[in-house]
Amino acid sequence: MGATSAHAQAFNYFVSGAGSVAGTYTDLGTAGTAISTANTDDANSAATPIGFTFNYNGQAFTDFVLNTNGFVRLGTAAPSAAALFFSGPAVVTGGPINSTDAADVNLLLPFNHDLTAGSSPAEYRVATTGTAPNRVCTVQWKNVADKTAQQQYANFSFQLKLYETTNAVEFVYSAATPGAGTDGAKVAGVGIKGNSIAQTILAVKPSADAWSNTQFQVGPLAGNGNNFRRTVSPDAGRTYRFLPRQANDAGVINVYTLGKLPIPYAVPHVVKARVTNAGTNGRTALAVTLTVSGATTFTNTQTVATLAAGDSALVTFAPYTPTTTGTNTVTVSVAGDDNANNNSKVVTQAVTSDAITYVDPNTPAGAFILGGSGNIIYASRHTLTQSATITQVKADITNDAARNNGRSVYGVVLDAQGTIVARSTDRVLAAADNGAQVTFTFPTSPIIPAGDFFIGMGIVVPTGGTAFYPVSIQAETPVRPDPSYFVFPAAGGIASATESKTGRLRFEATLAPLAACSPGSTTIATFPYTENFDGVTSGNLPCGITTLDANADSNPWINRSTVPTTAGQTPVSASNPNAMVYFWNTNGTTAANDWFFTPALLLRTGFRYQLAFKYRSSGSYPEGLEVKYGTGATPADQTTTIWTNTAINNSAYATTGVAGATPVTSITPTANGLYYIGFHAISAADKFFLAVDDLEITATPVSATSAALDRAISVYPNPSKGELTVAVQGVNVKNGLQIDITNMLGQKVLSTSVDKLQSTINVSNLANGMYQMRVTNGSEYMTRTIAIQK
Repeated sequence: MGATSAHAQAFNYFVSGAGSVAGTYTDLGTAGTAISTANTDDANSAATPIGFTFNYNGQAFTDFVLNTNGFVRLGTAAPSAAALFFSGPAVVTGGPINSTDAADVNLLLPFNHDLTAGSSPAEYRVATTGTAPNRVCTVQWKNVADKTAQQQYANFSFQLKLYETTNAVEFVYSAATPGAGTDGAKVAGVGIKGNSIAQTILAVKPSADAWSNTQFQVGPLAGNGNNFRRTVSPDAGRTYRFLPRQANDAGVINVYTLGKLPIPYAVPHVVKARVTNAGTNGRTALAVTLTVSGATTFTNTQTVATLAAGDSALVTFAPYTPTTTGTNTVTVSVAGDDNANNNSKVVTQAVTSDAITYVDPNTPAGAFILGGSGNIIYASRHTLTQSATITQVKADITNDAARNNGRSVYGVVLDAQGTIVARSTDRVLAAADNGAQVTFTFPTSPIIPAGDFFIGMGIVVPTGGTAFYPVSIQAETPVRPDPSYFVFPAAGGIASATESKTGRLRFEATLAPLAACSPGSTTIATFPYTENFDGVTSGNLPCGITTLDANADSNPWINRSTVPTTAGQTPVSASNPNAMVYFWNTNGTTAANDWFFTPALLLRTGFRYQLAFKYRSSGSYPEGLEVKYGTGATPADQTTTIWTNTAINNSAYATTGVAGATPVTSITPTANGLYYIGFHAISAADKFFLAVDDLEITATPVSATSAALDRAISVYPNPSKGELTVAVQGVNVKNGLQIDITNMLGQKVLSTSVDKLQSTINVSNLANGMYQMRVTNGSEYMTRTIAIQK
């Protein structure tokens, strides 16, 4: 019997049930039965018994057909003859994984490549061992080699294991004997397939990565498969394991944190993790715990209210603030369940005083990943909570002397809008740079305010020059949100940029403190923010507070403790000793036109910011005050009024927002960025004084981006030349979707609504550059960075 229908056909294997583990490779020797094939090149065996019933993809199988190119088809029928391996030795197109032929289903692929006999005679064998109901069927390919001129493995053996009852699948590898070809990357198709490319779990790793670092994903593949090279052999016994879905199986897919966390520049620090429900049962109140040990001790548990079978969630933990340098072990875990293999994930974090990077020190680098034949910058986005100077950028260079030597690269720092603020001189790569970390310095070290910024490396390709690939990367599946960008330089800045979703680019920045109260040193990124003007002596401004005497009457706002009255110097503060005070112009004819501004405030979308303050006058003369906010500390930049009162006549302090007082309109930014709040004295001429004290700005989340909506909506092509397609799948659209696009200055440049599952939006009137798209569905929304490149 080949296969019988067990139940409605369903692919019951999932990414979270796949893993790469250490094991033992035991050659079958003469055990079992040799499998006959017509030759060792593109041949199929006859239908061969498994020895028990193996349930896979909703069917019960008792046989398989072996192909010499490193895979089997379950059942008694052979795979198609037209797609036995990828279209080329270093591409991921074609082959049985991508085939839509009805014969290319129910495939198990331990090492699918164009294979032939190795330096020793090739042999194919099967042995079923153990006793029911715990038997194991082992299928072995022995002494095979990749069939190309640049042979990487001269002799290689591997096994497929099928487990009775549990229906687990394992691929077990021996160490490979290097071939005689030049060391270079090739691609093998490794994984399992049901009925289509959508029913796959595929192994992915750059060729230079250890086999222990293999990641798993659903197809199709893009760029990398299970890449291999002669200098990177599997460790003997390396095992790829695929477990079928269990009833209760919550797992941690990935942990998103910094590899190097600088204090105080990036603290408090927030760890995120992607968790999944790979079980058949829905989960409620799923507890997910972050544990940090080592230099920092911290624990926080978040609860995922509901997680449907097959769904995943991005969990954001409470922030923690390291105070000492050292090494942290960062662990995210869920409670034990039917599958213990995926209940936790551990990463290592270095707490430093001056370095920031995403790079995990325990994850090997990939190679030959990013580069090309055109001028381009590869950049990682980071966030600071405190301003700093960037003194240098470091980059790990791929180990590719043949293409890298003599070629030029440079280091860059870009601001939150993607404008280049520092560029090193070009560095000509030499032999010693290959596989090493290089350091770029800048003629002037840029000051980066709290908030987002980019670090990266550009490649310089001469006209007509051949491609080279110096940018090293660490694979990450699924990739963290918004870490990596492609930037296309242009005169005076950039032409466009787009998120790459490629993984962790191996860049690092070195940070240094700013001089006291230097420009940008007082950006406020943590709320609530308070200022009572009492931290400096009377007559001096707190760091970050600036004033403007717009009417040039030499009567600006002054931070002072008293005002002169007929009764002498009278205290004027709400909280001792100081307040900000505007005092009248004694010529009696000049109206007030004077400003003071807060420090730069890093405001983010998804939050509502509320200003409160205390204010008073002499009680004898009415005063006028308006409060505005905008993107700069100048009157022209103060574009939005949030509070006005032209009849302030209270001698005792009043507080905004309390009963009977004029409320302050809250600030809900439409784009992340730096903003300033300006206090503008607008009193008529010949009044007395106006005082402001005890400022406070609080932040309250408005709503969170919907993870489900983010997954359900696709936006393409990105970059776009003039049209964007918005496609919706698997989510209920409530009364249509609202689409809003803003530029990097936060200005809305397009607004429309769509009510179809797939709609085209004309963006041809937008200039080249980066934009933020916000898609709103009822009370939920998601955002996406898009690039226009015409």
